Amino acid sequence: MNILCSGLKEFKSGKTTLTLSLIKYLKEEGESVCGFKPKAGNNIWYHWNAVMTSLKKGTIYGIDVQKYYDACDRTIPITTLNPIHRLWVPESRDIVWEELPSFLLDRITLKEKQFIIINTHCKFPVNKDYFNEILRNSEQIKISDREDLNQITNLYEESDEWAFSVLSNKFDSIVFESYADIGLPWTGLSELDFVFVVEPFKIYIYEGKRYLNASKIVSSISIEQKTEELIELIKPITSIRIPPFADNIIGKITNYLRPHLKELF
Repeated sequence: MNILCSGLKEFKSGKTTLTLSLIKYLKEEGESVCGFKPKAGNNIWYHWNAVMTSLKKGTIYGIDVQKYYDACDRTIPITTLNPIHRLWVPESRDIVWEELPSFLLDRITLKEKQFIIINTHCKFPVNKDYFNEILRNSEQIKISDREDLNQITNLYEESDEWAFSVLSNKFDSIVFESYADIGLPWTGLSELDFVFVVEPFKIYIYEGKRYLNASKIVSSISIEQKTEELIELIKPITSIRIPPFADNIIGKITNYLRPHLKELF
């Protein structure tokens, strides 16, 4: 079973919490399951502790993926659960981001190989020695404009396809997490059973096939589709109001959703 969690808010909509709750429920039901975040990112200024932790291991990944790694009993490399990770820098008045977004580098994992895409428009804002290990462990590709980025698009797609193939061969169920308020985390995603769209206090559940059909319609208008644009075209199977919880949030949401999930699955 393939399940997608996407959000209606760019930040803090609850995607990771919901994904972990679904993983917990499915594991309790005897399913082998993992969380999968095809694309993720950290900001070097706002998430320095997390950035440092992963750089010391010669790679880069985020806090959310670490949680999926732990929840899946550490049976799959963390960079397979998150094959593409972007390291952002805060936007600066000193740099005009006309050609490329404000990122320092991308880490792409494909099979046994790690690539680092370096944005040459962005100077390293901290001592470059912090990056010695990741640069030593990776094949480096330098880009300077949008055309350079477009020429390696296939590398990003191949990475997601490879990771998905590895996970689908090992697990009964995969719970995808999208990023920000984007409707689909990966353009190659073509099989979904259910889509859970979350915002504070509410979850909407959609049939996967209809959600993907809505994506095809929206893709003719915009490349990066917002979740809100997709769900405007379809009706949910159901919607569930979620109260706030102060502690043991994953466990309490799992218990709260349990009767709905039993009926749905």
